[in-house]
Amino acid sequence: MDQLEKVKEKYADHIVKIQDLYGDQDPSFLFYFLTEQFSYLLDDDPEKALSKTGTQIRKLLYPFIRLVGPLFLTNPQVIEDRNFLQGILSEDKGITLPKEPVIWASNHRLQDGLATLLAASRQGYLLVGNLPQFYNTLDSIPSWINGIILINRNQKQSRISSLEKCKKAIDYGSDVIMFPEGIINKTPHLLSLHLFPGVYKIAKEKNVKIVPIVHYQESFAHHKNIIRHIVVDDPIDVSSMSEKEALTYLRDVYAYWYYLMMEKYGRSTREKELHGFSSFVEAWENQLKNRPVNRCDSEVDRRSDYISHSEKDQMQAWEDLSLLDISPSNAFLFSNVEDAKKYGLYRFQRRF
Repeated sequence: MDQLEKVKEKYADHIVKIQDLYGDQDPSFLFYFLTEQFSYLLDDDPEKALSKTGTQIRKLLYPFIRLVGPLFLTNPQVIEDRNFLQGILSEDKGITLPKEPVIWASNHRLQDGLATLLAASRQGYLLVGNLPQFYNTLDSIPSWINGIILINRNQKQSRISSLEKCKKAIDYGSDVIMFPEGIINKTPHLLSLHLFPGVYKIAKEKNVKIVPIVHYQESFAHHKNIIRHIVVDDPIDVSSMSEKEALTYLRDVYAYWYYLMMEKYGRSTREKELHGFSSFVEAWENQLKNRPVNRCDSEVDRRSDYISHSEKDQMQAWEDLSLLDISPSNAFLFSNVEDAKKYGLYRFQRRF
C-alpha cells in the first residue's frame, strides 16, 4: 500500500475523497507528516479534538504569536479609529471585552486568518474549513500552536461537530475566531455575503457575545505597500435577538464599516478599473482570475457561500431556464431572456 492509500484509509471516516486534504495541488513534502500527526483534529468527538490542558498552554503561547505574527503578514495592517472613520473629532477609546469568552466574527476578503488572529486581542481557536491550507502547507504549525478547529465542508457530520468543538473551546475558557460568510467574498456588489447561522447558535447557547472584525484593503491588491485596514467593533449581545435579527445586524455592521473604509481609503477609479477591458464584468473577472490564492479545493470553495432555501429555489429556476433553447412554444416562460441566459455569467461567487 502506497503512502497516499494509507492516508486515505486513516481518514476514511472523515473525508469524501482524498483530495479533501490536499485540494487542487499535489501533496507537498509536508503532507504525509501532517496527516500522520494531526488526524485527531478531524475527529467528530470534541473531547478528542480539544483538551483543557491544550487550551491553557495555548493561552500562555499567545503573546509569542502576537510578537512574531506581524513578520508573516502579507500586508501591513492598521486597527482603525472608528470615530475618525465617522468624522467624529474625539478619540476612539476602543472596545470593552467581557472577562468571559467571546466569538470574534470576521468578514472574509482575502488571507484573513493571521490578520484576524492579530486583530483579536486574546487567544482564540480559529475555525477553518480549508483543509488543504492546513494539511498541505507550513501554515499548519503556527495554526496548531494557536489553536484550530477544522471542518471538512464536504461532510455534514463534520460541519455539525465543528459547532460542538467551538462550544467545547468556550467551555474550556477560550475565545473562538470564525468567518460567518464561510468563504471569501468574491462578488463585485455585495459588501458582505449572507452569514451562516452557526455563529448565532453558538453565541445564543453559550451566552457569549460576538465581536465583529471588519477587514478592508483595496480590491485584491497583494503588494507590500497596500495597507489592510481593520475595524474591531463593540461586542454584540444576541441573547434577546432572533437568529434573523442577529445575523442581519452583524451583516449590517460588516457593511457599514467596510463602506466607510472603502470611502476613506479606496484609491481606484472606474477609468483605471476599465483600462483595457470592455466592461466592468470583464475587469472583475480578470481580478478574480489573477488574485493571489492559497492552496485550496476550488470545487468546495465555489459552493461554500450560504444560500437560503428561498434563494436556492430561485437559483434553480434561473439555471433551468438558462439551459432551454428559446422557441415560440416556450417563450412565455421568460420575463427577460437576457437575464436567463446571463444568469451564470454574473454568479461570480460560484464561478471562481
